[in-house]
Amino acid sequence: MIAWLTPFGIGRSQFTILAMIGLVMTGLLLYSDFPKREDPEITIRTALVTAEFAGMTPERVEQLIADPVERKIRAIPEVEDIETLLSTGQMRVQVTLKDQVFDLEPIWQELRDKMEEVARELPDNTRGPFVNTDFGNVAIATIAVTGDGFSYREIEDTAEALQQHLYTVSGISKVSIYGIQEERIWLELEEERLASIGSQINTLIADGTSILLETSGDFEQVIDIRNVLTRVESIDDFVRLNDLLSVRRGFVSPHEKPVYFNGKPALIVSVEMQSGQDIAQVGRDLKQAAQEFEIRQPIGIDLSFATFQPEKVERSVNDAVTNVGQTFVVVLIVVLIFLTPRAGLVVSSIVPFAIMFALIGMNVLGIELEQVSIAAIIISLGLLVDNGVVIVEDILRRVQAGSRRSEAALA
Repeated sequence: MIAWLTPFGIGRSQFTILAMIGLVMTGLLLYSDFPKREDPEITIRTALVTAEFAGMTPERVEQLIADPVERKIRAIPEVEDIETLLSTGQMRVQVTLKDQVFDLEPIWQELRDKMEEVARELPDNTRGPFVNTDFGNVAIATIAVTGDGFSYREIEDTAEALQQHLYTVSGISKVSIYGIQEERIWLELEEERLASIGSQINTLIADGTSILLETSGDFEQVIDIRNVLTRVESIDDFVRLNDLLSVRRGFVSPHEKPVYFNGKPALIVSVEMQSGQDIAQVGRDLKQAAQEFEIRQPIGIDLSFATFQPEKVERSVNDAVTNVGQTFVVVLIVVLIFLTPRAGLVVSSIVPFAIMFALIGMNVLGIELEQVSIAAIIISLGLLVDNGVVIVEDILRRVQAGSRRSEAALA
């Protein structure tokens, strides 16, 4: 190639300089759009399969649920190990794949398909089996949704609307909501209401009176439940349920895993990123989307970033770039002091070119820029610079001993 370029006026030295400039420019262009994240992705070859049947003994769970599930799982050739834990009314199976398996999604999909097949063989009223493969996924940001003067239900509606809005952001793989409480319809006895229809709580309790509620169709509003007619044994006529009880809509009490942000009741919207994305760019798009959404909300609804990993990743990457620059300056100064200026420039040039080679190689191999890969680059720089100093010093010694420069370099 050098011989082909020579007739066009480009010699060996010029070609080398052009190649070096091209290498640096390629690395810089790759760096601007390089996938970045805080920690490397970890391949977890484990899935969890669960099923429930309320009140069933562990022995019956094993015979009627666990055994059929295990048989289906063992039909998957990539499965290496199965561990089953049984308890009253519950089965949990941990499925581990072989280390040679890297493309996990087709295997997990096959596992889900087989669990759908075996579900038809299980006893009626069995919940599941459910397959959970979301291990190792890390949220790049969590957003706390709070609302002064708003009901819990209104905050939940806002969080769900935010969830749908964030799915429009490029690079987002999953958005989850934590802290949601299940709603209940509460029926509460009130002595005043019973007295108004000529009955008493003590009489109801002592007589063991039961109230049978039978309905047809669905209730659309709480008032529909209040207007249900029922009969109490101590009363000859039908009465409305609202005359016996206080009927209200509410949330489970006590709350299950409630979430608070700065002392206020909140819901947490957790955001996960797709593989191969630049976390800094995704973070910028995420903040912009959250701001656009918050502007459209009524006064009192607040969105606050509880955690935001893109900023930490940018600091880590910037610190690494600063370390590289410091390395270049220190190496240049030290080598210029103890070697010739030309030799010093040659040794110090190892630093940027090593970085550019690393970025190109990482791009080809699909390695992202994160804490571990940055640390590996910095460690390799120390080895390469040390090696460069030794080689340049040996070349100078050979040249001073009378060898030709090309011979000394080859030696």
